[in-house]
Amino acid sequence: MKKIILIVSLILNIVISAHSQSVINNSIDNTLNFNLAISEQSFLTNSSQQNLENILTQYLRPNEVINGEIYVSRFLIKSSLSKISEETLSESKLKYVNLDLNLNILDIYEGKNFNSYTISLKGVGNTDEKAYNDAILKLRNQKEQLIKFLNTSETKIVNYYNQNCSEIEMAINNLVKQNKFDEALLKLSSIPYSAKTCLKMVNENLSKVYNMKINFQCSNIVYLATLMISKDEFESAYTLLETIPPSSNCFNESKKTLNELENKSCSYYLGKAQAAWATKDIELAKKYLMNISSNSKCDNKVQELVKEINSWTKSKIDKEFSLEVKKLDNDHSLQKSTIEAARAIGMAYANSQPKTIYYNNQKILW
Repeated sequence: MKKIILIVSLILNIVISAHSQSVINNSIDNTLNFNLAISEQSFLTNSSQQNLENILTQYLRPNEVINGEIYVSRFLIKSSLSKISEETLSESKLKYVNLDLNLNILDIYEGKNFNSYTISLKGVGNTDEKAYNDAILKLRNQKEQLIKFLNTSETKIVNYYNQNCSEIEMAINNLVKQNKFDEALLKLSSIPYSAKTCLKMVNENLSKVYNMKINFQCSNIVYLATLMISKDEFESAYTLLETIPPSSNCFNESKKTLNELENKSCSYYLGKAQAAWATKDIELAKKYLMNISSNSKCDNKVQELVKEINSWTKSKIDKEFSLEVKKLDNDHSLQKSTIEAARAIGMAYANSQPKTIYYNNQKILW
């Protein structure tokens, strides 16, 4: 089995945040980006393999990191090198090789091949390595053809989505009927912004599918948050409850659970802060106090402790004790918009899938 190395992990510029901005910003870059996978060939030395990787990475776009994260596209450039022939001339002892570089643009989740291209390469050298390097380095003369292949592939992908938007929407609706919300969100988030015909469908369905997912799982989310509270896992409970939007059918229930969380965590962290203050460990006391919501019932006691610590620090070390108390409003301080949360779910589903596809009965791992 050929081992496929993931050379470059790029964000396909179809993320949901781009969809959400598209209504107010028409200057978004419509370019698609791809993951690039290159087969390791047993007949290549490490040097030759590295030359191949460097050239393809350079011409098929550099690595791109957005907000510190590398995103995985569903579109893969699969590259494999085939040895067509090799010959050694007895007179000159020179090695001659003929290679084919095969490129395929694949959908890693559905196994669809959007485009293919083959480049023939010839090399000569007094050793096998030099002959292969000579052939591979001639890829530099194919820069325009490689870029043209990439641009043509982008056009084919966008045309596919524009021409099949209705069928894609039907597939999404079928997934929703089966309660496969994460997969539906992935399909929505994988539609390129450049596919203008599908853009309206995406904008209409993204929030709808996300809210349906949350409503379907809402009671379970609140239940899990309650279990976390009972185990004093307050931060995890906060994070879980923040996923429930105000439009959810269990939002009122989640607000009650949030109030319970604020009050219990207040008693817990206040006790920890008081114990730390008793030993005059100011930094540890501050750490605990900053975990307490200003909406909790024990906020008055928190302020009293802050004043006490502040009075001591001013008299002992002439330094003001400042504290930024954690603030959470009863609407969960929804820092993640519905769009961002939906995007996160779609990408999380994508990243959780096995990086395995099948093409022409060949299993490809990357």
